[in-house]
Order: sequence, then structure tokens, then C-alpha cells
Amino acid sequence: MKNLQTFNEFLNEERVYGMFNDSQGKPSKISQEILDICMKSLPKKIIDQISEVEAAGYFKSEMNTPPTISNKGQSRGVADYTSIIIIFKKPIGKGNVDSLEVGIRKRTSGPGTGYLAVAPSSGGSRVIPERSIAIEWWDSPEEGLKRLYDNELKNLIG
Repeated sequence: MKNLQTFNEFLNEERVYGMFNDSQGKPSKISQEILDICMKSLPKKIIDQISEVEAAGYFKSEMNTPPTISNKGQSRGVADYTSIIIIFKKPIGKGNVDSLEVGIRKRTSGPGTGYLAVAPSSGGSRVIPERSIAIEWWDSPEEGLKRLYDNELKNLIG
């Protein structure tokens, strides 16, 4: 029990709530869940570059939905995601990415399903033409983010 940190010991000047800065106030449970997904899914070389994280505020982020298998009666486009912004110590990868927005949207059509979207940015502008890329996940958003990183982000920020 002596090895456990108290909240006040864990607190530091730069990152008020653990890795989160205080620009959006205390992070919500969903913000903490998204960060947890990122920490489990992103490679160590990316995680080591994290300077701070900005929590989801009161507003949702508009990000793309995943492509559909068929166009029969299914919509495409954008949706509102709860997202966090991961800020890097220095720009990384070919795209000079200085921040990565990661959003999650849980679907009501079934338990353990949803969408995960990412939007890398450099100098305040998104660096991919689609603005954001998304993937659908079942049961494990961590596996969904790993696939999204391997298929789409690795060449840009890896």
C-alpha cells in the first residue's frame, strides 16, 4: 500500500490530471477511456512522444464515418465523435504530425460496437485529404485502432 501514489503526488504543474492538461477541465470517463485505448494500441515510439493530452470538452468533433461494405440504404459521411487530442513533444513522421485527434462513437445497434476515427494534424491543419479516417470495431476498440494505425497511419507518422 505504501507504493501507491495519491492524487496529489501524481499531480504535476504541466499536466494537471495525469497526462491531461487543464484546458478542458477535469477529463470525463470517456476521455480517459479513449486515452486508455490509445495507450494500449499505439506503438511505444509514438506513446513516448506524447507531451500532453487535451480532454474532450462540451462539444463533439465532426469526423468521418467508416466506409460501408455496400451502398444499399447506408449513409456515409461525417458523425459526431467524442474525442481527445494527443499533443506530441515534437513533430513526427513524414507528415510532421504534431497532434493526433482520436475519437470514439459507440453505436446503439449492439453492445460492444462502434466507430473509431483519427485525424492527424500539423500546424493546426489536418494532414490527410479526407480530414479524418475511421474504422468500425466490435468488442475491442484497441484492435480497431491497431488496424487503423497499421493500415493508414504507419506511413504518415510511424
